[in-house]
Amino acid sequence: MLDIITAYLFDLEAAGRSPLTIMSYRQHLTHLAQFLGGRRIRRVSTEDLRAYLVSLSNLKPSTIRARFTIISCFFRWCVEEGVIHESPMTHVRQPKKPCQRREVFSTGELLSLFEASERTRNPTRNKAMLCLLLDCGLRAAELLSLKLESYNPASSTLTIQGKGQKVRVVRMGARCREAFEAHLRGVDGHLWDITGGGFRDMIRQVGEKAGVHANPHKFRHSFSVRFLDAGGGLDSLQVLLGHSDIGTTMIYTQMGQEARALRSLARYSPVDNLPIAS
Repeated sequence: MLDIITAYLFDLEAAGRSPLTIMSYRQHLTHLAQFLGGRRIRRVSTEDLRAYLVSLSNLKPSTIRARFTIISCFFRWCVEEGVIHESPMTHVRQPKKPCQRREVFSTGELLSLFEASERTRNPTRNKAMLCLLLDCGLRAAELLSLKLESYNPASSTLTIQGKGQKVRVVRMGARCREAFEAHLRGVDGHLWDITGGGFRDMIRQVGEKAGVHANPHKFRHSFSVRFLDAGGGLDSLQVLLGHSDIGTTMIYTQMGQEARALRSLARYSPVDNLPIAS
């Protein structure tokens, strides 16, 4: 089975999948092979795969779902390549999707974060990075992989290399462009001159200065909710985020509805509107 997994990974590499994706597939499929090897089986069955998923019960539901997807893709490839006649995953039920709540920043928290970025060692760069996270909804890896040639000053746009080698274009607002170009004036060579670990530390430190729990993806969630709340369309948001499936984007519709409901409750509180003395 390990030889077949190796062939599958070579096929993924030839298809242009990212090194991180291939590394993840290798890790999880090797773990599956080790589990099956311990069961001393001759042919992988649906029951074997169900037993494997049950053995992962100590992991987060989202992690189990990710492994389910990887295993399904592997066995589908095996069928397409003629290695097997039918995928043993066909009748394995997909693990239930966990109910996830994505956190977003309030307006006050965002103002505090930008103010705190001014009190860091590299305020111009750090402010530009926060602006791009919030104004363009970039993933951390997309932001860090930006190059000088990604920027088109004539249209205030950036060409983004997203997941799965997908390319999309995003546009900066006037304030974001101003912050980005202020940083560009001090650039000599590399655009950011910061590692992934250093970037995450910077976000954490800015959050601590602002008294706000902060991480890069929280900016992406905040971008999405604010874009919809300002009247942006769901289909446009899907394109801007680089989502293949609009179902992934729809979670932000619900989040926006919840935020608007809470604002309405603050305004139309039944108790506050009772004509009684305080």
